[in-house]
Amino acid sequence: MPMFITFYSFKGGVGRTLALANVATLLAEDATDPCRVLVWDFDLAAPGLQQVVGCSWKGNKAGFIDYVTKYIQSATTESIKEYIHPTATPGLDVLPAGYLDRSYSKKLERIRWREMYKRARGFDFIEATRKQIAGLDPPYDYVLIDSLTGYSDVGGICVNQLPDAVVLIFRLNRQNLSGITTVYNSIKRMSVDGRKVTQVIPVISPAWPFLAPEANAWITRARKLFKEANPMQISFEGGLTFGEKFISREKRVYATTSKVLADYERLTSRIRNLNPQDRTTIFRSLDDLIIDSPEKALDSCIGLVLARPQNPEYWDELVPIIARLRMTNTAVAKQGELVISKGCDADNPFALLSRAKLAGPETSDAAVNDLTRVIKLDPKITEAYMMRAAKSMQRRDYADAIEDLTRQIEARPATREIVMAYANRADCLIHLDRPKEAAADLSRAILLQPRNATLLKDRAQALFAAGEYEAALTDLNQAHEIARPGTTADASQVLKAHLLFAAGQTQEGIDFLSEMESHAKDTGGLLNIAEAYLTVDAEKSLRILKTVKPAGKEAEIAVLEHMIGILQGRDEAEKVIQSLSIFAEKLKKSTWSWFEIRQFLKWGAQRQLISERNASEIAHLLQFLEKQADRSASRSLVWGEMALELSQLRIPMP
Repeated sequence: MPMFITFYSFKGGVGRTLALANVATLLAEDATDPCRVLVWDFDLAAPGLQQVVGCSWKGNKAGFIDYVTKYIQSATTESIKEYIHPTATPGLDVLPAGYLDRSYSKKLERIRWREMYKRARGFDFIEATRKQIAGLDPPYDYVLIDSLTGYSDVGGICVNQLPDAVVLIFRLNRQNLSGITTVYNSIKRMSVDGRKVTQVIPVISPAWPFLAPEANAWITRARKLFKEANPMQISFEGGLTFGEKFISREKRVYATTSKVLADYERLTSRIRNLNPQDRTTIFRSLDDLIIDSPEKALDSCIGLVLARPQNPEYWDELVPIIARLRMTNTAVAKQGELVISKGCDADNPFALLSRAKLAGPETSDAAVNDLTRVIKLDPKITEAYMMRAAKSMQRRDYADAIEDLTRQIEARPATREIVMAYANRADCLIHLDRPKEAAADLSRAILLQPRNATLLKDRAQALFAAGEYEAALTDLNQAHEIARPGTTADASQVLKAHLLFAAGQTQEGIDFLSEMESHAKDTGGLLNIAEAYLTVDAEKSLRILKTVKPAGKEAEIAVLEHMIGILQGRDEAEKVIQSLSIFAEKLKKSTWSWFEIRQFLKWGAQRQLISERNASEIAHLLQFLEKQADRSASRSLVWGEMALELSQLRIPMP
């Protein structure tokens, strides 16, 4: 059902027709959800809208004046569709006043609206016309009516009978305010005594670009007149007075400089906010609705998806709603899942992407198949590459992941997505023992987000793996300066000790760990410190482990103790692996990264701190631990999962 909106001015010269045409174009060319718009030239005495929007005449060049004339002659309404014509703007049609030939004025003289309403059922004629327009297929979202000026019979039709909302455009002078007050009061009376409530949007046009006490007084007067309906303003721009500049058609030229374009955009947004059936308005309300009533949110979102199946934002919103309902109301959630399944059957790439997002670990292969279909259907959907890469990383197919991430990067997505792509590709490169390439990728990401502490920590790790310890320390110190982690002994903090040891600054590393140990209170922090000491003082590491309470970390404690045993010649990898079988489930769920120990096997061997045999034994144990985990214990998957979560919740990247 379209929303009917009249643009009315009591006096001419206020830019009414141009405002209507610009709003219509902004609605029709909306980047997210373009509307189907009909503009209706009801200013039969001074038609201008049809010229402004560029009526593409077809057939017998008939317009609304011909439609009314035939009704007067036959007392029957014809199909209004025959009088509607396309314009140069896709999605924007016009019901013109009529073709301006010699016969136009004669037709106009025969139309006497007062007599029609008294003797020819004029009210019913207008209602039938409105109903016809509302029932056209494909339907219009908005019908914008250009009313004539003054207070007249036609003006009454346009502001009282036809519209759901009226845009009242006026200058700040006595004549305009006096006339517009009369019209505004008539609308208010109709809203109280009549059959419907008509919304009002007052618009001052043009609003002068300078401040003066007199201007402020007039604006205050207008605000008092309209009270709750706060007046908007359309700015004055001298260049627009020459000809009829259709500024919304030239958005690229004026987007950054024109205040009047911004004013038209605000007016368009206010109109859409008044329309409860507007898809953009519904979409904006979903975030609040999902909290209060996820069932209603699902119904609304399904309506959006069915109305605009090629709009990715609507599918994106459907995913978190279904995920939430799966926890509270699985029966209702299945309604959303059914919509997605039907979209997948119809080869809709956004439906396939949604199903892949909702897939659990048990349907990972099916999700990969869906993502592959998405890429075949529309290679420009870069999110599919990122998601498929994340699945490949879970399977440790790093080469495949790099291929997808490279295609995502080459597509030049938005900053957030390309930063994640670089970070994920860097992690894959580290797994493939290509740390210098990983550091280069992270440098590219840091250029885009120079204050991102996570990226700096990651580059520190890549440089660590590349043997560039001083550069790694510089990055890590900068990351800590940004994040200010304090004295918590988390893995990121203790990484500094590993780097100091690798750089040969053993005493500095020990002093740093001692400071960390004095503040460490939780099991995780003490385990990080014990792991760091393992590389320079195995006995100290063992003493710390003896003081640690398990708190769910029994598997990690056992692994560290056995590593010390291997270093001291008491354990062998195969026997250790057999003894760890009792921790199979815990090892499967463990997210502990053994990155620093892997690096120790390199720099420790170079400095003869670990024998070749012991290094081989620990490497064998690490290989076993990685295979046990459901997923890689690397940070790459944190990025992959973060990307998925953020894409669903629309939260900005840190």
